[in-house]
Amino acid sequence: MKKINFIVWCPMAYTESSGGILALHKLCHNLAVMGERSFITTSGKNADYQGEQITTDIAMNFDKESSIVIYPEIVRGNPLNAKYIMRWLLNTPDVIAYSFGEGDRKCNVYYKFAESFNEGNVIGDFGGELRALELHLEKFKNFGKERNGSCFIIKKGENKNWHPKGAIQIDEYEQLGGNAYLSNIFNSSKVFISYDNACFLSVQAALCGCLSIVAPDGQMSAIEWHEKYPYFKYGIAYGLDDIGYALATMHFVKDNLQRLEQITLNQTKEFISRAYSLIERS
Repeated sequence: MKKINFIVWCPMAYTESSGGILALHKLCHNLAVMGERSFITTSGKNADYQGEQITTDIAMNFDKESSIVIYPEIVRGNPLNAKYIMRWLLNTPDVIAYSFGEGDRKCNVYYKFAESFNEGNVIGDFGGELRALELHLEKFKNFGKERNGSCFIIKKGENKNWHPKGAIQIDEYEQLGGNAYLSNIFNSSKVFISYDNACFLSVQAALCGCLSIVAPDGQMSAIEWHEKYPYFKYGIAYGLDDIGYALATMHFVKDNLQRLEQITLNQTKEFISRAYSLIERS
C-alpha cells in the first residue's frame, strides 16, 4: 500500500509554554522520523522538527482516501472534512476552559495521551495510549551551580501562597528565554513550587537538582498522584510531607523519562500500523 498522509491539526505555532501544543508538534516530528508522510496545520513549527508545515486549505485538498487527520480533544466537529479521523485526548474533554462541551466528536479511533485522562464526551473506539515527549536532557540537568531562593508557577492551578516572600514567579518563562531561562533558574534555585499539579516544569526542575514541590489539589493522596502521572513518579514532592520521598528518588528521574520516551516511540509505531489497517479495511 502507498504511503498515507498523517495530518496533525494544531491551533497554534510551536511553543515551549504549552504541553499540548508541543505534543502535537512532536507527534508530527515522530511520524516523519519513522518514515511517514507527516504534516501539521500551524502558523509556525520548530525548525529542528521534521514534518511539513501546511495551511488548513492545503490539508482540505489532500486525497481523503489516503489521509488520516489527528485532532486534539478541543476541536469541534471535523473542520478538515476528513474521512479518517483520530482524536488524541491530550486532556480530559470538558474539564478545562478551552475544551468544547458540545459538537460532534465522532471519529474512527481515539487515543489518549495518558491513561489517566478519562473518555469524557466522546463517541468512538479507543485504540490505546499515545504520547510524544520533548525532554531536552542536554539542557535540563544539574550543572552544580550555587543555589539561593525559590521560584514558582501558577499556570492552571490556584495560588495557595506556599512560596516565600521574594520567590520568583516564572509563568512568563517563554518571554524570558524559554528553556534556557528555565534551566538557569532551576539550577540556581533551591526550591520550585508548582500550583499546577500536572505541569511538566516540575519534572524539569527535578532534573536540574532543584527541590520540586507540587501543591496538592485535595483530590488524591501523594501515592495516588505519583501512580496517576508516570512522569512524576520520582523526584517530586506532592505536598510538604512528601519532600523526603522526592529527595530520596531524585536520581531516578532521568532514567524514568528515558524509559517513558522509548515507550512513546513504540506507541507511535503501533498507531501507524493501526492507521494503515484502518484505511486498508475501508
